[in-house]
Amino acid sequence: MFLNIFSVLWAFKRRHTLKRADRAAVTRSNGSVSIRRLPSAVLTAARIFAFRWHVPAVNMTLLEVLLTSLYLMAVLIWEFVNTQDLVIKQWANRAGHIAASQFPLIVGLSSKNNAIEVLTGVSHEKLNLMHRAVSRVMLLMVWIHWWARVYINAASTVSQTWRTLGVVAGVIQTVMTIISIAPIRKRFYEFFFITHVILVFVFLVTTYLHCASPGFGYYIWPCWLIWGIDRVCRWLRYIILSNFHAPNKTPAELELVNQDTIRITVRRWVPFGWRGGQHMFLAFPTLGPIESHPFTIATLPDADGKQKEMVWIVRARDGFTKRLRDHLVDKDGACRAPVFLDGPYGTPPDITPFDTCVFIAGGSGVTYTMPRMREVIDFAAAGKACATRIVWIWAVRHYSHISWLDTELRKAVSLVPTGVELSVLIYVTTGASSGGSSTQTLHNHAGHAAHDSDPEKEAECDEKSSVEVVDSPTTMIDPSLNIKDVTVVSGRPDLRKLLEDAVTTSTGPVSVDVSGPTPLVTSVRSILSSSFASPMAVLRGTPTVQLNVENFTM
Repeated sequence: MFLNIFSVLWAFKRRHTLKRADRAAVTRSNGSVSIRRLPSAVLTAARIFAFRWHVPAVNMTLLEVLLTSLYLMAVLIWEFVNTQDLVIKQWANRAGHIAASQFPLIVGLSSKNNAIEVLTGVSHEKLNLMHRAVSRVMLLMVWIHWWARVYINAASTVSQTWRTLGVVAGVIQTVMTIISIAPIRKRFYEFFFITHVILVFVFLVTTYLHCASPGFGYYIWPCWLIWGIDRVCRWLRYIILSNFHAPNKTPAELELVNQDTIRITVRRWVPFGWRGGQHMFLAFPTLGPIESHPFTIATLPDADGKQKEMVWIVRARDGFTKRLRDHLVDKDGACRAPVFLDGPYGTPPDITPFDTCVFIAGGSGVTYTMPRMREVIDFAAAGKACATRIVWIWAVRHYSHISWLDTELRKAVSLVPTGVELSVLIYVTTGASSGGSSTQTLHNHAGHAAHDSDPEKEAECDEKSSVEVVDSPTTMIDPSLNIKDVTVVSGRPDLRKLLEDAVTTSTGPVSVDVSGPTPLVTSVRSILSSSFASPMAVLRGTPTVQLNVENFTM
């Protein structure tokens, strides 16, 4: 929370003190080490250690591993301190008290509307990871409590109803934890979601009855309050955004833009609009059981008009998205359907104080970087952002995929203000003619995505894509965009070279936003931990780099 407050104050100060007229006076360092840059070097070291070093086995950053470890350590210390030589009666019930006292925190970390997100600036989908970590630590305390009570007197666990309900609650939490492990959760997400909702309800009821009988219900009833507030907020959004339960008046327009990619367009009144990088939950009541699924909004709200156009680019995988694709195939690739909306959600980091803004996307990850770039351009034009250079990189598998958001791209590049340098680089990783001699442009391919016969097969962008260009790239400039440095390149991006150029030539702090498949995100994390972005480089005058990752995986 304190770091979030500090970041907000720093951003405010930098936006209001760095005037565009002062840019000419800014010069690059001569490369000598300066002790005045020590705070920036320490910040860089902390960012690399906490956020860029990733632990693949648990899919967590080192900061998340550290927080989980410290939490587990604190809980075990509170459990076993002052136990009179570990006499079992001294800690048997204490484990139950500790576990019950943490259940409101577990519920709060899972809520989409919660105070933790407001105070810390950490979005709910990232807090969900800590929700799982805390719940697993608490499962350990529940099992310690249960084992100790059985050891003292096994018959007592079923001698009274409230004790039996405690056993039932422990079994339910164990089942919930097992089905929430990543292989099961990702492979059978719909099953996990429905089962989880039902089991959580039964768990809270049985846990409350177990705790209330001996007089400790105050541990559990706040869970219902937190859950109720979240439900009320979501229902209000459903009512407001769905035209008071009349979504047929403004249905969603669904279009199959290639064999496994769907474009969803909805026009609704959205109070206060939304920010670039935020997402909404969509539910289609006429296409099966009502399931809400999160998708990042690929557009920004227009200033004029009550109705706002929202566009989503969705890749069809398994479950709901596959059923949506099959429905569109039956409808010849396009149809309309009622839709319920819930959102917007998410707290994208503020990048207005940064001099250089880099956006990297793979495939449908463009729905995150496109509105983020457009937002920075709008703020820079209004004098509310410090950006003087914007680099936008998008890797796609086929030329036809460029048409997913070509209208938004044209709109964004046409709004770039004087004094801001924009470089738009689109890399087509497959589908180029042999020898790298293709001469097709963005304009040639716009509007032909629906007839694409070779869809993305395994990921939003090539899963084998590394930081090197495999083929000799062919640069193609589309004159119809009416702006320089908009290029379509045949090959894969050399991310190391692109990022090093952006960082080493910047005269101020740099932000890097990335969204896409795991190999892409891993490459960017590794590159921004290398020598040109290291603490020693910062001591020599290289700007600091902030990395923002959209990694929306359930």
